[in-house]
Amino acid sequence: MPKIYTRTGDKGETSLWDGTRVPKDHPLMKINGLLDEAFSLLGAARSVAPKVLREEIFCLQTLIMDIMTFVARGKKEYSLPDAKSLEVKIDLYQDKYPLNLYSVLSKRGKFIVPGESLGESLLHVARSIVRAAEREAVSAVREGFLDERILPLLNRLSDFLYILAVACIFEEFVERLVKVLYRELTSLWKEEGGGIMTRNTGKELNLEDALVILEAAKKKAREINVPMVIAVVDEAGMLVAFNRMDGALPISCDLAVKKAKTAALIRMPTHEVADLVQPGKPLYGLQSDPDLCCFGGGFPLKRNGIVVGGIGVSGGTVEQDIEVAKAALEVFK
Repeated sequence: MPKIYTRTGDKGETSLWDGTRVPKDHPLMKINGLLDEAFSLLGAARSVAPKVLREEIFCLQTLIMDIMTFVARGKKEYSLPDAKSLEVKIDLYQDKYPLNLYSVLSKRGKFIVPGESLGESLLHVARSIVRAAEREAVSAVREGFLDERILPLLNRLSDFLYILAVACIFEEFVERLVKVLYRELTSLWKEEGGGIMTRNTGKELNLEDALVILEAAKKKAREINVPMVIAVVDEAGMLVAFNRMDGALPISCDLAVKKAKTAALIRMPTHEVADLVQPGKPLYGLQSDPDLCCFGGGFPLKRNGIVVGGIGVSGGTVEQDIEVAKAALEVFK
């Protein structure tokens, strides 16, 4: 392992990629120092951001490393990433996360005051640091130390961090909404007359029930000659029984569990949930939750009109998944 300290910078100098020695307060080093701050801060943001955004934040960290290499390349050749690739992402994110929605969620109106969540705030701090790097880059370009192509790239980078902060607060709002739905909906199965909340014994889904459901689903899957993955969960979305038939696709393992969980928690078939998460519909945004699935093939399991669990089937077309799940429901009436 190389040593942490080398003493080569003890006199206030450092090296560019081509070996050129420059003072540590050189314009290029000031830019990279700020980008390094933003890079590190994005690591903190990634650790607390909603799961659906973490990969995107990681990609931004990789981009910043590329920019830092370009800044410190000296006379070496190194390709600068194109700002247009960020513009494409910004447009996609802005379509999904409108800025006017941000003003509603942050309750601040036109002027954005960070602080609704830790992830959002960290992304805004990273954005402000990139803005500072951009200002230093303006001076460096003017003095001839740097290619002017870096200016639009840094500008778009800060813009993308802004829209990521918008996405962060939106996705965290969705996560909170899901938790509220979970708490409220899972309490319904326990509710009895007079408003007294007690556990309704005799209406639970047990392992014996789940195994019977699995066998019925497997029988139908064999009839249509499609290997399936079948999952059965209880009223809280916890797995009770699971079966992957020989030949079923690996990805179906995850989808079947998510379908069952979604059907149990939302209290409706997943193909009906799919309609409700479209833009303008009541549950729009719920499709972003990584633990839920809005593809057809999930159904709530009811006993005496009360949801006691859910079944999820995956492996064929949506129609085939629904057909197999419905066959399993027949044995649980």
